[in-house]
Amino acid sequence: YLMLNRHKDAITTYEKAFSQDKKFWYPLNNIGLIHYEKGRKDDAIKLWRQSFEIDAKAAEPALALAVALYHRGDQEQGLKIGETAIQLDSRYSEIKFLRDNLWGDRLIADTQKFLELPRMRAAITEAKAASQDSSSPR
Repeated sequence: YLMLNRHKDAITTYEKAFSQDKKFWYPLNNIGLIHYEKGRKDDAIKLWRQSFEIDAKAAEPALALAVALYHRGDQEQGLKIGETAIQLDSRYSEIKFLRDNLWGDRLIADTQKFLELPRMRAAITEAKAASQDSSSPR
């Protein structure tokens, strides 16, 4: 439904999925994606915070939350959470990966600006280097 732009149906389905498993953060995250694209950024932030509280190792809602907070004016908090997100999974610094994970145009545009910040560029470089170090044969 999300990919078909049937947002009401998508939200209904995501809410049903979450009601069946309160530890399954993905539905909340995806409802947040819909809200962000519709300009309901505060609603998206609330859902991404909730998703990240369910799983503190979930990079996707962490990065989305970071971008939204940064663009709302909570820059320091956004940067801290963004650094954490990239450390958790550096693939989220790749726009194709975000698109593959159903991120919309509005969030992608804001994320591209966010990831170009010097502090985020440094976090990405560090995370990718650490990832390569851990995957190298010893």
